This record gives sequence, structure tokens and C-alpha cells, in this order.
Amino acid sequence: MHYLIIMSACVVSLERTFAHPSPAESLQDLASDKDKFGYIMYAGRIFSALNTDPRYKEMQEKLKNPESRSRALLDFLGAMSNTTRTKLDKIKAEEAQKYLKKCESPKDGTEPPKPDYIDTDHPGKFTIIDLSQVFTKFASMRSLMEKFLGGQKMN
Repeated sequence: MHYLIIMSACVVSLERTFAHPSPAESLQDLASDKDKFGYIMYAGRIFSALNTDPRYKEMQEKLKNPESRSRALLDFLGAMSNTTRTKLDKIKAEEAQKYLKKCESPKDGTEPPKPDYIDTDHPGKFTIIDLSQVFTKFASMRSLMEKFLGGQKMN
């Protein structure tokens, strides 16, 4: 579900950007900000993998409540299927490798900024830190994503 919303937001953003010569400022910001776009693609893949796990569907109500989110994430991470865990490990490893590869050959001798949505210190293992970062960043970008959907509220 989240994957479809995120991908729809990207398509809507691109359509609006190219269809109108003066798109909303937030649309320009997202199109020009590679970190946000990278996060959107990463989060889409993560939510797609999560949605394949029946336990995730059971946990969604608990995840909506900020006070109980940490506990719900921890419970879910312990209860998720091995298939889902393997998918998440693979997605994270691929994303971490992108960052680590940029670090090998930095532009102008400066290391690229660390992504704020992934724990690059442990690139091969999707942990509670990663899951929490994905949800936290997603929540912080919710209003921006709703703008892309033309004011449509996201669940």
C-alpha cells in the first residue's frame, strides 16, 4: 500500500513538473533533492516488502500511534517472517552499498552526507534502528507526500 502511494507521488510529481512550467515550490524541492528521492525509492521498496508479511498488516494500527510505535516496531521485527527479513536485509545492503560506493570516490575530496534513513554502520542487517528511521522519516514527509497526491490524505 505505502509503496503504491510513494510511487504514485513520484509519478504525480514528475507529471506536474513537466506539465506546468511553474510547479509548486515543494515539487521543485523534491525533484531537485536527490536525498529525498533516494529515500522515497528506498521506503517504497521497504514498504513493499513489509506489505508481503501478514504480521505487518496486523501491526499497522499499533504503528499509527507514536507512543506505542517503538514497542510495535520491536514486536514486529521479532515476529516477521524470514522471507520478509531477508528481503529487508537485501534492500538495506543495496542502499548502504550505494552510499559506501560514493565514499570510495568522493567528489572534491569530501565525504558525501550520510543518509538519515539508513544505518550505514551495519550495512548487511536490517535492524530496529532502520525500521524506526524509515517510519520516522516517512512521518516527517507525510504532508509533503500528501501535496503530491493533490491533497489526498495518506493512511
